[in-house]
Amino acid sequence: MTDNDKLPEITEKKDSELSIGERIQKKRKQLDFSVDQLALLTAAYDFGVLAENDKGLSSQTLYRYEKGEREPATREIRLLCEALNVSADWLIFGKDWNYQQEADTILANSFRALIKNVNDEDRLGAILNKNISRKNMHEMKVLEIRNRNKNQ
Repeated sequence: MTDNDKLPEITEKKDSELSIGERIQKKRKQLDFSVDQLALLTAAYDFGVLAENDKGLSSQTLYRYEKGEREPATREIRLLCEALNVSADWLIFGKDWNYQQEADTILANSFRALIKNVNDEDRLGAILNKNISRKNMHEMKVLEIRNRNKNQ
């Protein structure tokens, strides 16, 4: 049984339009691995299993993922990400999240709202508080309490 006999070819789609199985197959082929080789590689990353014969993913399981007959669970996603050298975001959603770009967008939107609503202090405070991180919000609250205690 060869890979080409069992699996349909993927037509060119955006990664985000592919199923998880299609992304697994695409990346496996880019790395020039057979399904059996990928199965062996997943075993090399399966450090949580004690029984040697239960390590990694079987070739049959990988075929089922690639055909769309089955979806990987959390453990299998971790093994596939490590073996294929991809992020879980890419494997699941078809794209890697750009966290810096997301933060820049939040900052830019906050700045636009600030300029637009500069005359309405209550609304401005709500906008700024909505678009800051939890850590920054915590730091602001701690400073507010410390300042309140100093003034009392």
